[in-house]
Amino acid sequence: PAVVATGSSGQVLTSAGAGAAPTMAAGGDDNAPYFEAKNSSTQTPTDGTWTKMDMDTELFDSGGMFASGRFTPTVAGKYYLCIIGSLSGAVNSSFYQGDIAIYKNGTVDFAPIGIDQSSNYGKTAVFSVACISDMNGSSDYVEAWVNMNDAPGAGGTPQAGSACRFFGYRIG
Repeated sequence: PAVVATGSSGQVLTSAGAGAAPTMAAGGDDNAPYFEAKNSSTQTPTDGTWTKMDMDTELFDSGGMFASGRFTPTVAGKYYLCIIGSLSGAVNSSFYQGDIAIYKNGTVDFAPIGIDQSSNYGKTAVFSVACISDMNGSSDYVEAWVNMNDAPGAGGTPQAGSACRFFGYRIG
């Protein structure tokens, strides 16, 4: 049997094939590039209008490919993408409809996922949308978009809160 030296933090045991001793190597970043971003503060989109979500605070950005609310990976492949949204009406019992969508290259990549509370207006709704999207590694980009509606005459504006998150990573 082969004797393997003890590895250090961040290393993984790697097979060198049948008959060869395994080696310790730096752990891979198999899902790179990846990112996670959020709104730094409450965003107030125009009532009833599709609006790009700010996503102006980067929490992770493994390859420096997320900027200005847009992820443009330079590695081709399939990517898991997700938006988690917290949407609120201007005042209590005023929020009646909201949608979030993942846009790719300026158009809807994954059909909007929404909520309709028109029969019982609420204040806040939390929901998410996720998809797997092919990215070409050069010009493809994705963004988070929101569309919200407050009850007519509610006053104020609907809000996309700072709890909104947008993240993604390569899966293959």
